[in-house]
Amino acid sequence: MTDRRVAVLNYHRIVPDGGQREFYDVTESAFAAQMRLLAERGTLQSGGEVRLDEGMSAYVTFDDGTDDHHRAARVLADLGLSGVFFVVTGKLDIPGRLTTDQVKEMATAGHRIGSHTVTHARLPETDDEELAIELKESKRALEEMLDTEIDWLAPPGGLFDPRVIAAATGAGYRVIRTMEWGYAAHPLEGRIPTLPVIPTYDLDGFNRLLVGKAPLWRYRFKTRFKQVVGEDSYVRIRDAAYGLIRRGG
Repeated sequence: MTDRRVAVLNYHRIVPDGGQREFYDVTESAFAAQMRLLAERGTLQSGGEVRLDEGMSAYVTFDDGTDDHHRAARVLADLGLSGVFFVVTGKLDIPGRLTTDQVKEMATAGHRIGSHTVTHARLPETDDEELAIELKESKRALEEMLDTEIDWLAPPGGLFDPRVIAAATGAGYRVIRTMEWGYAAHPLEGRIPTLPVIPTYDLDGFNRLLVGKAPLWRYRFKTRFKQVVGEDSYVRIRDAAYGLIRRGG
């Protein structure tokens, strides 16, 4: 164990400029600028780690396996970087999602592929049999497809509880990337936090993630607000507020 802090960056959709519709959408130009900055500041290590200055590292992760991730993978590769792509195995090869061939191509290019389960179910709401299927069958399918061990998992929606963590560890996942905001410790193992890259970050805001100055107070506020109003109400309020901001008021 070292004292190296790790910024596990998280993206969802990378969309054309002007195409933002959802809270986590980041434009292609913003993403490209962020990755150029990361490439300038860091050096790629094995497994997707980017070694930065001042005791920091970073990983670039993507959730949901949408088809724009294939283009994002090429942006990373052109800059000498690699990413971690969490895919929903039951949604491969459907419109708007990655294809099996694209996932194979991305893995061959050096990107890490992780599980985002079979159906993108809310894992704490599954029974034990359903949970085992979501965890084990997605892992098995990806390992057969790519002929490599799959040991990273991102629980859909960032939703988990002690039962989910125990089941994931028992299924053979070494890294369980949650949606808790924070910096991880090197080497990555077990339940780890993330730093979502949200569209309101400019390049300076992105750089603050890399130097250990993420605005974690936002997560504490979000967590408390979600506890008060509930998960579904929080998402509706968040998306409505983002829609107002995007339309300029």
